[in-house]
Amino acid sequence: MERLFELARASAGTHPERSDRYVELALRIGMRLRVRPTREMKRMFCRRCRGFLSPTQRMVRLRGGVLVIRCMRCGHISRMRYR
Repeated sequence: MERLFELARASAGTHPERSDRYVELALRIGMRLRVRPTREMKRMFCRRCRGFLSPTQRMVRLRGGVLVIRCMRCGHISRMRYR
């Protein structure tokens, strides 16, 4: 899974559809092997559209102890606590 996310990060600028496919494959492999994505991996894809969130495809804000990540494709908002 980690290797597929690395490939998605590398190809995000030139081939965004390829990076989305890498994320899809990584999540499918994780479900088959019953392995959860790490915290860093969870922040790299949108939970609604399953697209790779490159720096140009997401908006990140810090508000009151909460990390807010917005997908610029589908508009989904993810909130994660931090300390």
